[in-house]
Amino acid sequence: MLERAAAALKANEAAALHEFNDKHDRRFHDRDLYVFCNTLSDGKMTAHPNPSLIGRDSHAIIGDMLMQKINDALKDTPEGSVTTIEYSYPKPGTTEPVPKESFITRVGNEGCGVGYYK
Repeated sequence: MLERAAAALKANEAAALHEFNDKHDRRFHDRDLYVFCNTLSDGKMTAHPNPSLIGRDSHAIIGDMLMQKINDALKDTPEGSVTTIEYSYPKPGTTEPVPKESFITRVGNEGCGVGYYK
């Protein structure tokens, strides 16, 4: 899914972000798998299944500065390379954080990932 997302971003960033945010687009949403992205320059969330997060400063959204950790990891990662990060995050529709691992990559000024709950 992350490879498809990166290819879509390279082809047409605006269209890709729109597709990532469309919960009915099964290429980028599959049960609790989804694409999330934020701009690396200012930390604004650009893709997430929770529409209330779009446009917000992603560094302030999640406790323990998760998105800052992701951005820091991607700063030293060549564009197109994939790395992983482990953290805890609530499953959709819940509030209790559970262990999760995400595969993350950088495409231009976007840091994107797809994660799974362990």
